[in-house]
Amino acid sequence: MGGYGGAARPLSVAYRIGLTMRESIPSNRIVPRNVPAGLFIVIGLSVTAFFLLLGGASWLVLCFLSLVPLGILWIRRPDLAAVLSVGPLLGIASSIRIPAHGPGPVSPLLVAAAVTLGIAVPFAALIAGVFFLLTALRDWRRWWLPVVLSFAFVAAAFGTDRLFLDVNTVKTYKMHFSLDGKALDLRLPAGYVVVYRSAGNGYCFDEIKSRKLYDHLALKPGDEVMVQYEIASDFGRPRGYNVLTVDGIDVRDENAEGGSGSGGSGTSPRCF
Repeated sequence: MGGYGGAARPLSVAYRIGLTMRESIPSNRIVPRNVPAGLFIVIGLSVTAFFLLLGGASWLVLCFLSLVPLGILWIRRPDLAAVLSVGPLLGIASSIRIPAHGPGPVSPLLVAAAVTLGIAVPFAALIAGVFFLLTALRDWRRWWLPVVLSFAFVAAAFGTDRLFLDVNTVKTYKMHFSLDGKALDLRLPAGYVVVYRSAGNGYCFDEIKSRKLYDHLALKPGDEVMVQYEIASDFGRPRGYNVLTVDGIDVRDENAEGGSGSGGSGTSPRCF
């Protein structure tokens, strides 16, 4: 006999989650819209500022930064904001790390920050990202484009990171050296080597404390050496550098400080 008789089929877990989310996200019956909106905006701004203050920019920072406009969108369209946040949230979830530290005392504040950024925030992002993704998969015809755009953003951020952020290049310059900085009228303790070169209307220099290098150059005739640098750049703009070798001597683990001089022109030159 036809019809709708027979035992009711049990609802799948994914269906129940999707049904719950579709009923709750657009309204204020379970979670007021301003709560997730505020969390997205505060976490996005604070974590982005934290990473930028540390001098780093990466695809992960872009994922955190994207939470700010998503939080604003959540106030008007929580359903759309939830689906668009799937990619950034799962990207943040991939950064789960167990905090580790070396020997010696560690500040409780640093431990709290490491646990928050390494475990708590990524784990919460994982739960929310999977939750929202299951919702979108349940109504795929409606949400397929926002989901694709969400993951496309993360892919673009990851590609930008690999191609344009924190790009390391090695360059070698012919430079002069001065033991204890005497040639540049620098008052340095014994054991320091200063390497310098002309740049524009001034000069660029690095002070290196290395007894091995000092003894090596003390026996070297002349004052010219080849200096190898590793330069870190973001979008082609140098952000920092490290001295690798001087006259073939590895100094990357030595105490080094760099700078530039105007040479009387009043403007310090760009060294890289």
